Amino acid sequence: MKLSALVGKMAGLVGARLVGAAVGFASQLVLARQLSVVDVGIVFLAMSAAAFVSLVVGGGYSLLATTELPKLTAHGRLSLAEAFNQVAVMDSLIAFALLCGLGWIVASAIGFTPGQNLALLFGFLCAPASLLIRYNASMAMAERRFTIAYAPDFLFRPSAFLVALVAGAMGGWLHSALAALFAFVGVTYLTALGQAFALKQSGVSPRHFAWPKAAFAKRVRAKAFSLTLVSATMLAIADIVILISGFVLPEKDVAVVGIAVRLAAIAGFVLQAGQMLVATDFTQALVRREEQRVADLLKRINYSTIAIVFCGLVAALLLGDFVLALFGDVYRQGKWLLVLFMLGQSLRSLGGMNQQILSINGFQLRTAGACLLTLLVLVGMSVLLCHAFGPIGMGYAVVTAELVWLVALASQAQHLCGRRGDVLWVMQQR
Repeated sequence: MKLSALVGKMAGLVGARLVGAAVGFASQLVLARQLSVVDVGIVFLAMSAAAFVSLVVGGGYSLLATTELPKLTAHGRLSLAEAFNQVAVMDSLIAFALLCGLGWIVASAIGFTPGQNLALLFGFLCAPASLLIRYNASMAMAERRFTIAYAPDFLFRPSAFLVALVAGAMGGWLHSALAALFAFVGVTYLTALGQAFALKQSGVSPRHFAWPKAAFAKRVRAKAFSLTLVSATMLAIADIVILISGFVLPEKDVAVVGIAVRLAAIAGFVLQAGQMLVATDFTQALVRREEQRVADLLKRINYSTIAIVFCGLVAALLLGDFVLALFGDVYRQGKWLLVLFMLGQSLRSLGGMNQQILSINGFQLRTAGACLLTLLVLVGMSVLLCHAFGPIGMGYAVVTAELVWLVALASQAQHLCGRRGDVLWVMQQR
């Protein structure tokens, strides 16, 4: 694919995600205005549970498929490509069954609230469809079918959910968390089926429900497990934050945390969009050892990130009350949470291109340790700080975890690659 075409595809991806983020914002607004704060918290918890469960049982395979399937196909090893899909499908099914059993045991032993039970029930019901969307998107990516890879999850599902919510509000049946959850699960399954139909034989199909060779499966599983940690840290921090909040905070506070972290996630994507758009140029320059071009690109992206970070934090400080008031007066208490979550997103963005440098040099799996450390810090600090300070403690926990992630990646990039791509590194270079 020509560079101009690739840049066009990436720009389309950024545009699609921005549109999807805007639609998601509108959906959150409808939910907040139509439901009680407790019901909104239940809906957010269920959505995050679905995302987290689907990531745990298949996230590593989804990320691995984007590199392994093109490699196997390019070398004409179609039988191994099919075996890879069989490993991914069968392992995901087994992991999902085990996770369902573990969830039932934990729920029975601990005794969750009715709201938590409802959220987890619908989260698990939705997870298989979310997993199918995630993995089929990876298979479509491997075939360069970018529209089928991204449009269903980034555009169709949020748009259809918004339409369902608006219809429910106008029709008078959107008056409880249960109604919103049925709409969300239904839209997710329709999206999964539509994407599968568009892919036809290229996606997950009955032929993948078979046991692959044990030796090949063992090699693939080791990589997939590591990449599950990478996926969780890179792609699902907002969902993990909401999920943790659902178990360490009162249900009325979960909605406030959910609104604040999702708003910060939208802003965070804008911060990271520039990195996505220069990723191709940066990769080519690094591989060709064009040191001056690498330095110029690092300066450009890091200095522009500093400017955007400053504007984002100022906007959160000055406009946070106004934006949160759109959702209802009760959400205005989340202003400082929003500021802290924005600070967390800023720290992640100030890490610059360290993740890309490690990936380009073949050390992506080595980042699993940094990812595990970040997640452990996030969970541990959330429990401690939320118990001590309430909802604002979740903001402090996120900032702490993002700082650990920033330092860990910078250390790994320095040690393994001999260079870094973060702001401090760039400022030290002449």
